Amino acid sequence: TEKYRQGPVYLMDEDVTKTEPIYVAPDANYVQPMMDDLFTFIHSDEVFINPLLKASIIHFYLVYIHPFYDGNGRVARAFSYMYLLKNGYDFYKFFSISTVVNQKKKKYYKAIKDTEDYESDLTYFLLAYSKMTLLSMSDMIEKLTKEVDHEVLLKQLDSDEIILSPRQKKFLKYMKRKETNITTIEEYKKRSKVVYETARRDLMELSELGIFKKVKKGKKHIFKYVGLKGYSE
Repeated sequence: TEKYRQGPVYLMDEDVTKTEPIYVAPDANYVQPMMDDLFTFIHSDEVFINPLLKASIIHFYLVYIHPFYDGNGRVARAFSYMYLLKNGYDFYKFFSISTVVNQKKKKYYKAIKDTEDYESDLTYFLLAYSKMTLLSMSDMIEKLTKEVDHEVLLKQLDSDEIILSPRQKKFLKYMKRKETNITTIEEYKKRSKVVYETARRDLMELSELGIFKKVKKGKKHIFKYVGLKGYSE
């Protein structure tokens, strides 16, 4: 079986109207020696490079080489993560940059192309990748905060002897993961599979507790999820 790709690889823009590739990988004949250089770099410690920067360089070089026909991004992320974990950056286990990279794919490959076009100046990629890492970390912290707030809210309600229905608890769990903090009676009705009046009553009860804030929008009302903060006030 072939270890690395034996043919050309290029990446096209998701916009089908554009015919120019956003990235063209090096010729297949260079893949093996370039990968050998990469492994030498990974294991070399003659010159100190901050592990975060070195992990980014490892990631860049593997994606730049594109040694396989598919899965290069996953392999690059795995290599950089393994390097960081080996060097004591254990907190990297708790977040993934994959989502942000997929969202910013065009900028991601443009940073690789810019590095190639401007005399292999890695500044372009390091800046872009650092921003993506920060976004990923912020996303992880936000999700963790929501999880903790949700658990504290449930414990506080229990401590205050306030009983929510399983239906209401399930909806609160849904809201902590929802991208926006806004819901409606109609959404509650559909998700909980109840009639309109039951959905309205459930949300009004949660609003009276301060967990939701009822806001008029046009002729209708929406409910903003406030969670622990609203209940504690």
